[in-house]
Amino acid sequence: MLAALTLAACGGDDGPSGPTVSDDRTIDVALGYGPVVPLRARLVGPLDGNAWVFTRPGAGRPTGPPVVFVHDWGATDPTTHGPWIAHLVAAGRTVVFPLYQTGQGDRPSRALPQAATGIRNALELLGVSPRRAFYLGYGAGGALAADIAASAGPLTLPRAAGVVAAYPSRTVRPLLTDEGAVRLPAPAGRRLAPGTPLLALAGADDSPETRTVARTLVRAAGPTGRLRVITDPRISEHTGPIQTDPVARRTFWATVDRLIDSEDDA
Repeated sequence: MLAALTLAACGGDDGPSGPTVSDDRTIDVALGYGPVVPLRARLVGPLDGNAWVFTRPGAGRPTGPPVVFVHDWGATDPTTHGPWIAHLVAAGRTVVFPLYQTGQGDRPSRALPQAATGIRNALELLGVSPRRAFYLGYGAGGALAADIAASAGPLTLPRAAGVVAAYPSRTVRPLLTDEGAVRLPAPAGRRLAPGTPLLALAGADDSPETRTVARTLVRAAGPTGRLRVITDPRISEHTGPIQTDPVARRTFWATVDRLIDSEDDA
């Protein structure tokens, strides 16, 4: 069951010297199995480059690499991914959730630059310039997370400490045009920095296209790319990564935790 974001308190913006903050609140997010995690949620940036920033209430400036969580196509409401985001924040991570599909973002060609602008605005709000970040995405966001990581240098973003693409897809359906399904374009000529770990998770009962995209991402990553096909029927369809039951938490949440922990220790 998806968690509801429950408003606890609202605030203002962070002042005229920084990026515009249009929402600042404390929310309580249920992890789906009992615990409730309080988060500070801030929406920063203009419509064509905004992002949610999730931290622990009262937390100071983050010291570790942030986690950039890239939503699936059409899933701009972070409630869809709320339990996983809350789990990451509870573990001490700062989560940046770029809204690449607002403004002109319903055009697939705009997804990458709008996501990058949102991430930069979020980091400016946090007052940090981290050398590294973890890029995590689901669905179309899985492919886009890998694209962002591969383009981090030209986009003036932190280099990838690791990438996880969960059930990645490039087939999207813009809502604001008469087009049918179109392709989310991959950035031409961009590759992950050598040695960057990339894990692509593909569902055995998801569409064949997602498995093709997952294999393509792994091949492009070279020796540090890994593919894992999820066969458990409880989580092998496309919605598997947004479930919160024990098998989903072990398969997706714990896998990402291990990657982050291993890179932190490196």
